[in-house]
Amino acid sequence: MLLLNELIAVYNDLLCGANIKFLDNLISCFYCVQKDITVRSLSRYSEYSTRSFFRFLKRDVDWVSLRMALVSKFVLNSKDERVYVLALDETVEGKSRKSTYGMSRFFSSTLDKVITGVSFSAISLIDTKEAISYMLGVEQLIYTDKDRARISAQKEEKKEAKKTSSGWASEAKREATK
Repeated sequence: MLLLNELIAVYNDLLCGANIKFLDNLISCFYCVQKDITVRSLSRYSEYSTRSFFRFLKRDVDWVSLRMALVSKFVLNSKDERVYVLALDETVEGKSRKSTYGMSRFFSSTLDKVITGVSFSAISLIDTKEAISYMLGVEQLIYTDKDRARISAQKEEKKEAKKTSSGWASEAKREATK
């Protein structure tokens, strides 16, 4: 297991002192919680309150850079030659409620149809030799009103193009039968 000091040393260039102190406390709490890790269970073992955890998570932190710094320090510096693949994957989770943030209609490839739910894109670095995936970042896909207007305009254009192309084909058939 990595020493906590080595882990925090990687973050010295990327975070300010207060964030490093909080992150140090947060990581220590992860070792204390036995099961069901939630913000509430972490705050029981921490010197910070539940509200402080939410404030920390709301801060604008470049998590992808932090994860990439860890991967480059502890994974990519190995002596043997390895092949890594960068993979981007989208996953859709169906939801039945209406109050979930970012809920919209997405195509689910497992169900082979459009479903109501939430969608996430994840980027990972995959070690092909050991078959281990290192998660670098996850982002929720959210459609704004502008996106919905653009999509509906594209659908209308396709519909119009289909009408004109099918009309041309039927006219060509009529001309050929005369």
